[in-house]
Amino acid sequence: MKFIYTLLISFLLSVPVFAQTLVGSWQFNGNANDASGNNLNGTVYNATLTAGQAGIPNTAYQFNGINSHIDVGPYTPLLDLPTWTIQTTVRIDGFNSNTCQQENVVARGTSYGFDSYGVALNDNTYDNSCALYSPNNTEFVSGAAGSPTTNWHNGNYIQLNTWYCLTVTYDGSKLIEYRNGIAMDSVNWPNQYNYGTTQPLLSFGYYPLGGISFPYWLNGAIDNVTIWSGVMSTAATVSLAQHHDTICAGNHITLTATGSGAYSWSPTTGLSTLTGPSVIASPTTTTTYYVTSTGLGCNTAIDSVTVVVLPSGPTTIVASSPNCAGSPISLSTAAITGGSYYWTGPGGFASNVQSPVILNATTVNSGTYFLQTTQPNGCSSAVITTVIVVNAIPPAPIASNITYCQFDNATTLAATGIPGGTLQWYTVATGGIPVASVVPSTATAGTTIYYVSQVVNGCEGQRTPLVVTIKAKPPLPTGAGSYIFCQYDVVPNLNVTGQGLQWFTISIGGIGSATTPTLSSSTVDTMTYYVSETVNGCASDRMPITVIVKAKPQPPHVTDTNYCRGSATLTLKASGQGITWYTSDTIQTGTIVSPVLSSASAIGSFTYYVSQKINGCESNRAALRVEIDNMPVVGVMAAAKSPLCQYDTISFSDSSIIIPGYNYLWSLPTGSTLLNGSLTNGAPITVILHNSGTYQEELIVTNKKCVATASYNVLVTPSPEGNLDVKKTVCVDEQVIVELTGKKNVTSFTVDLGGGEPAFCGFYFRYILCNVA
Repeated sequence: MKFIYTLLISFLLSVPVFAQTLVGSWQFNGNANDASGNNLNGTVYNATLTAGQAGIPNTAYQFNGINSHIDVGPYTPLLDLPTWTIQTTVRIDGFNSNTCQQENVVARGTSYGFDSYGVALNDNTYDNSCALYSPNNTEFVSGAAGSPTTNWHNGNYIQLNTWYCLTVTYDGSKLIEYRNGIAMDSVNWPNQYNYGTTQPLLSFGYYPLGGISFPYWLNGAIDNVTIWSGVMSTAATVSLAQHHDTICAGNHITLTATGSGAYSWSPTTGLSTLTGPSVIASPTTTTTYYVTSTGLGCNTAIDSVTVVVLPSGPTTIVASSPNCAGSPISLSTAAITGGSYYWTGPGGFASNVQSPVILNATTVNSGTYFLQTTQPNGCSSAVITTVIVVNAIPPAPIASNITYCQFDNATTLAATGIPGGTLQWYTVATGGIPVASVVPSTATAGTTIYYVSQVVNGCEGQRTPLVVTIKAKPPLPTGAGSYIFCQYDVVPNLNVTGQGLQWFTISIGGIGSATTPTLSSSTVDTMTYYVSETVNGCASDRMPITVIVKAKPQPPHVTDTNYCRGSATLTLKASGQGITWYTSDTIQTGTIVSPVLSSASAIGSFTYYVSQKINGCESNRAALRVEIDNMPVVGVMAAAKSPLCQYDTISFSDSSIIIPGYNYLWSLPTGSTLLNGSLTNGAPITVILHNSGTYQEELIVTNKKCVATASYNVLVTPSPEGNLDVKKTVCVDEQVIVELTGKKNVTSFTVDLGGGEPAFCGFYFRYILCNVA
């Protein structure tokens, strides 16, 4: 917020005035943006918001004298000014003691060059030296396009912490400085500007081209900066010819201010420009405009004018569009009490009512409609328009009836209409709610009528009926659902009853055949056939028929058998499952009871047949051959009783009758020798037994595959052994000692010396024979 000196002045001054145009205005109310409308916004570097001259926070920028500055850029020709006015409100908080002791407030271009202007402060005008530091004699200075600087000393040196309003003007030949509205100094200098397209930035608070040696940092605060093109007069005055005026809505009025200073207008609503003595105002509602003139001493003068806007009538038309042929067109606008209406349009249409209606419109009624109204105050509105479109009703679409079989997959119903049109489907001939598409249901047999229309440009035509017929789905064919065979069985034909039978090898899809499949049992397999019937062009579901060919098992394993009558009974056997026995290879009836051979069985060669049954399938029959003979009768008897002595002889004979044709075989035990007879004819034999121990004499009698065996065991004791030890020559009546040495298997022995009685001496090794003659 700035100090505002408000002077409502309505008189003219005779001071010459140069026209000013606002170039940039930086009021620093919370930011460094440009308020002129030229978007010359500043970029802040290290400067901080502070209270301005009026003491209101955030209305000025504080510069620290070290590195604070604000740059306005990039380069713009708006700042290339041959004549100009700079105005700023500034406070100095400290003096620069560095080289030349200068601080820049506003700087544009090269210092004192032909592209520059600005405002600064230093002590050089006092001591005429950059080397001397005279802080108590620091003054404001300014320059323009290479001119010598001006100074405002006159004994009025800068006081610290004091706000100053500084204004500098240049009219192309003379530079004048004002402090707080008082001219302090001037210098004559003809226009020597030489602007290019790469001029430096406009800066606040330092000299951008000074580098490290001459930055000229400002130690203080800037409340505002304003730059005009042109020269400001010495005072601010403003006056408007009248302070109240009236226009009809939609019209405009020129507002002109007279006086001195730089003019600015507000508010912005409806104004052609915001600066200059004249503006064109086009308000839409009654508005009070203010014109402000800013003078050299930062003072302002204000005047105002109220522009009353009289209503001139409605500005909008409410109309029904687009319309379809045959429907009404409705036009309407806002009501005007005591006013008048004048409507015109295509086909000679004219009306003087607020809301006219055209019934049964046709395409001829398409076009632009015009309305002008007049208010009771005499203000006529501008002619307003609206465009009405009447579209033709499209013809009914073309559609064909369709037939499905029950449960078929139906497709979206189709119809042919005008390109670009939209089809709408209904289930009733009139009324109802349309849908964009229909897929008919085939779940139920019967007939359904759908209706279709087309919409073109929002207009719907007549409806075309489309009949959908759903034919009933026939039932499944009748017949057995499965056939089970054994491999190589004779198989029947598939027996199914129905109309128009079609056979398939898959449950869905595929190409059917009217030929009934021929079954075969040559290969083990499981096969499923599918059959449907067709009635009235519709096929039934497919009935599956499973055909199973089970493997024929191999014949059971058998071994040919010999049976001897007289031996234990024998039950015939075969290796397999579900065994069945037959008496021939062709007889159909068998038994699961295995045949049993016994002594009652007839003698001879016989064949039995046997099969096995697995998973219900019977194998071929295996042949089991049986040979039945009598079992021979045999017995062995001996001529002597056991035990016998070693080296004894003994005779063996068959106790049974010898049968011609039988084979006989005597065994000859180890350690025996055949003395008489033959080992192979069954006659008695005599053998000598050389060794002690048990002998088994065996007789084997064979009748073909029947073998009988009999045996006789003989115990043979070993013969005694020993050596007599006796004198070879004795005398009469000499006592003889007989000694048996090397004795084996001896329990007792006698000694016979001939002529004497034997003497039995028992189990002694020495025998004393007495009275030997």
